[in-house]
Amino acid sequence: MTTQNRGVVGTDGWYRIRALIVDDSSVMRKIVERSLRQAGVELEKVTEAGNGAEALASLHDNPVDLILCDINMPVDAGYGRAGICSPRWQNWKAPRVFRL
Repeated sequence: MTTQNRGVVGTDGWYRIRALIVDDSSVMRKIVERSLRQAGVELEKVTEAGNGAEALASLHDNPVDLILCDINMPVDAGYGRAGICSPRWQNWKAPRVFRL
């Protein structure tokens, strides 16, 4: 498999997405992952985080193509205090998707 700017290309030529799912509910994180798979999204790897701080720490070690983030969490809410949308990430190529 080779890594591209977006996703990982498998030996079959199809892109597989590396996703980060951020939610304070572990049940909701599994529901989101299952929904992506049921929608036909090919997932190479799914990384989970329980809050924004965990998400930022995870991004240093796990490159991702897609971030699905709950913006209403009791600790380190999604994009606010977590800093995922801060200027230091502006050159980062992964799209950000926030779940309400």
